[in-house]
Amino acid sequence: MNFSPDSSYQDQEFDKISFPNQEISDINFSSCTFKNCDFTGCKFLGSAFHKCSFDSCNLSLANFSDSRLNQVKFISSKLTGIDFSTVNPFTLKFKFQDSMLSNCSFSHLKIRNTSFSGCSIKTCDFYGTDLDNADFSRTDLNESIFEQCNLTGASFRNAKNYSINPSNNKIKNATFTMPDAVALLYPFNINIEF
Repeated sequence: MNFSPDSSYQDQEFDKISFPNQEISDINFSSCTFKNCDFTGCKFLGSAFHKCSFDSCNLSLANFSDSRLNQVKFISSKLTGIDFSTVNPFTLKFKFQDSMLSNCSFSHLKIRNTSFSGCSIKTCDFYGTDLDNADFSRTDLNESIFEQCNLTGASFRNAKNYSINPSNNKIKNATFTMPDAVALLYPFNINIEF
């Protein structure tokens, strides 16, 4: 299958297609589903995804520069080395569920109410990100960076391996659960005894 530039696809399901290192530019996808697809190294430059879902897809090293992601779901997918800070910020709304994210950047994005539930988010960058009311429940945040973030009202219920300094992040009304909530005290160099 070939995606022609400046074309549109609506209400279509794409199953087990493989497009590694291909360029899929200036294409509009609306209410489309991608299942078990390989988009490793794919360049989605200037494309638009509206109410689309990626289910069990490999999007490692994909490039979404200047693409529009509106109401897009990533379910049980692999996302490695993606710089989400280069997407078109207008109408940006996405959701991650039970997915593996590593070495991705969400730096300086305004992604309030975004769900990352049940994900593995490793070595990802959330520098200066507005994550007001975001959902990180049941998520492994190993070595991910939260600096100067707005985490107001965010949920970290049953999340683990996070490193969040309350001194340089807004965490008012955020929810954390024990025992991992003890990690919030690490930046203060105090001794905690059980």
